[in-house]
Amino acid sequence: DQVQHLTFNGRAAFERGQRVSYITERAVFELTADGLLLTEIAPAIDLEKDVLGQMAFRPRIASPLGQMASELFTPPTTRH
Repeated sequence: DQVQHLTFNGRAAFERGQRVSYITERAVFELTADGLLLTEIAPAIDLEKDVLGQMAFRPRIASPLGQMASELFTPPTTRH
């Protein structure tokens, strides 16, 4: 409900015409004129339990809802 310091104001950036994305380890959200839009979830994540159930509000959900690239969740290969 409260923060000590504001380092980025998404609403102000959006109003200036900037694209605003919020990327977490579980999901990707885009800020729209109507609020947050859930656009992607991580592989093997349960939408209701792992994302929506952890939020204090319900965002709009993109249709179709995308899946984050699985490569983002695997360690990089060792190069010689």
